[in-house]
Amino acid sequence: MYKSIELIKDGVSFFEEIKYYFSKYYDINTTKPFFENRVNIRKDGIITRAIRLKIRNIQSFKNFQKFIGLEDKAKMNRLDKILGN
Repeated sequence: MYKSIELIKDGVSFFEEIKYYFSKYYDINTTKPFFENRVNIRKDGIITRAIRLKIRNIQSFKNFQKFIGLEDKAKMNRLDKILGN
């Protein structure tokens, strides 16, 4: 997710909540929120920076697929291939 520099703190806080709830309710283990090196300059001139989480292991991917899933069929097919489904 890209957030403007002014909202980075809120974005990190949001991702920390996602990490917490993924772990607590779905047993999905992720990395801590982190920044990508790249930045984006929007058409309105606002500079944004990417904040990400990564799923840590295969069992967490399986739990993500089972409990969360993806609406994008191409991405869901890719996840199926990763998990050998």
